Amino acid sequence: MRRPGLLCKSNFSVVGRDLDPEMVTRVLGIAPDRAFKRGEQSFAWNRDGTFDYSRPTPYKHSKGSWLKSINKSFWIQFVPEHLAHWSEFLRAHEGSFRQWLSEGSNIAISFYIDWAPTDFCVSAQIMKVLGDFDVDLRFGVWPPECFSEPLTDEEMKEFEEK
Repeated sequence: MRRPGLLCKSNFSVVGRDLDPEMVTRVLGIAPDRAFKRGEQSFAWNRDGTFDYSRPTPYKHSKGSWLKSINKSFWIQFVPEHLAHWSEFLRAHEGSFRQWLSEGSNIAISFYIDWAPTDFCVSAQIMKVLGDFDVDLRFGVWPPECFSEPLTDEEMKEFEEK
């Protein structure tokens, strides 16, 4: 059964061998939710999706990465609305993203979808924008207990009033 207040989450990432996430943050003017440089230490994950910095893994990152999660207000919306948001984000910073692509970086949008039966349609216009930037789309369908932060009743009321 679908949990009220959650349809899906999404993340936008830029990954490249020599990508400097601090430079990406400066250029975009937006702090990432996760970022690391090539060669930095990897850490174990907690069940809630956060890193446990007390548990380093034997792995060193082979690429630089900058990742931004969608705002919690989008959790009650579905894939097309998320894609529209990320498409606008791409267009707003087109020159920078094209530069990173030319340097060998990749752009991806990952979705974590509540597993209740559903369908969706993505417009040709949105697909064209994503295709123009060579954006990879990744979809994961998960049972509700995998999501760590359901919306509160107050947050649900706030979104229903809009």
